[in-house]
Amino acid sequence: MEHRDYLLRQLDTFGKALASVLARLSGIDSDTSPSHKMELMDTCLTENLSLSVQELAEMDEKDFVEQLIQERALNPENLQNLSCVMEIYAGTCENPLPLLNKILLIEEYILADSTTYSLEQHQRIQYFKALLNL
Repeated sequence: MEHRDYLLRQLDTFGKALASVLARLSGIDSDTSPSHKMELMDTCLTENLSLSVQELAEMDEKDFVEQLIQERALNPENLQNLSCVMEIYAGTCENPLPLLNKILLIEEYILADSTTYSLEQHQRIQYFKALLNL
């Protein structure tokens, strides 16, 4: 058990160090303004998915996840990453509800698509439902 905890701490430390290096290389660091960070995220999404955060928020909820999978060729891991980016972006929006609804759809899809039980996934779904008062 101690060996596993030690490895987890080492991986966590490595992940933070890697994130710091990537942030410095990409120009996003702690001194960068939140609006500039959001602009960089939006640019990155537009370059890689040909969709802005605003376009994601405006997409029809009915086929939202299916469109991302079929038209943008996203797999569950990519969807999870997109969900995290959208969550960060929603934290800075004046009206985060459309993004939060889309995040919930992604999280529920990932849970339904997975063959393993994920407590973290259930907690994320409950968190977003609580934010949306569902």
